[in-house]
Amino acid sequence: MKGRITKLQAKRYLSIGLAVIIALIIMFPVYWMFVSSVNDPLAYPPKLLPQTSDLSEYSKAIRDPSMVKWLINTLIVAFSTVALNLIISTPAAYALARINFKGKNAVLLLVLSTQMMSQALLVAPMYAIFSKIGIINTLWCLVLADVALTMPLSTWILMRFFEGIPAEIHEAAMIDGCSRIDAFFRIMLPLSVPGLVTIGVLTFFDAWNEYIFAYTFISQQTKWVASVGLSSFIGQFLISWRSIMVRTLVFILPPVLFYLLLERYVVAGIVEGAVKQ
Repeated sequence: MKGRITKLQAKRYLSIGLAVIIALIIMFPVYWMFVSSVNDPLAYPPKLLPQTSDLSEYSKAIRDPSMVKWLINTLIVAFSTVALNLIISTPAAYALARINFKGKNAVLLLVLSTQMMSQALLVAPMYAIFSKIGIINTLWCLVLADVALTMPLSTWILMRFFEGIPAEIHEAAMIDGCSRIDAFFRIMLPLSVPGLVTIGVLTFFDAWNEYIFAYTFISQQTKWVASVGLSSFIGQFLISWRSIMVRTLVFILPPVLFYLLLERYVVAGIVEGAVKQ
C-alpha cells in the first residue's frame, strides 16, 4: 500500500512537472517578445534577461493614435464576427441536429467540405463580390469574410452539441406545447451555453488574427486592423523590431483577457463536447 501511494505521488509529480515544462515552452515566445522590446533584439549573444528598464516604446505604443485606431477596428471586426456567426450558425446547427429532411447528409457533407478550401482561394471571388456591392475598404467586408470562413465549422461543432442534448428533453418540450422555435429558445439554447461560448471564443481568435482578407480588402490606413498595422513596421530595408515586439504584446492582451473572462465556460464546453462524442 505504501509503495502504491509513492507510485501515485511520483506520477502526480511527473504530471505537474510536464505541465510546468509545457507551460514554459508555450510562454517563452511571449517572454522573448518582452525581452526584445527592452533589449537590443539583434544583440549577439542574445540576452535572456532584460538589460534595461526602458519602457519608452510602450508609452509610445499606448499614445500612438494609429495603434489605438487599429485596436478599435479589430475589436469591432472580432465582436461583430462572433455575433453574426452565432446568429447564423446556431439555428442552422439546431435544424441539422433535430430536423430530418431530404438531402440532410448532402448538406452535412457540403458544410464539412468547405473547410477543405484554402483561404487564399476565396480572396479573389470575395473581392469581386464585395467590390460590386460597394463595401471594399469597410470593416463590414472583413466581418462578412470572417463569418464565411468560420461559420461552417461553427455549425458543425454546434450541431454535435445539440445532438448531445437528450432527445427526451426536446420531445417533452414539444409535448408541453412548445413549437420548434420555442423549444430552440427556451430549452436548447440555455443547455448549449458552454458550446456557444466555446464557438464564440474560437471565432473571436480567428477574426482577431486574420490577415489575408484584412490585407487584401482594406487599403485605407485608418481602417486597418491590428494584424495589418503590425506588418507595416516591416520595411523593405529596415525592420523596427522593438516597435513590433511592443505592439505585438499590446495586440495580444485583448484576446487573452477575453479568454480569461470566459475560461470556465470554454473548459466546460470542451469537456461536454468530449463526453458527448
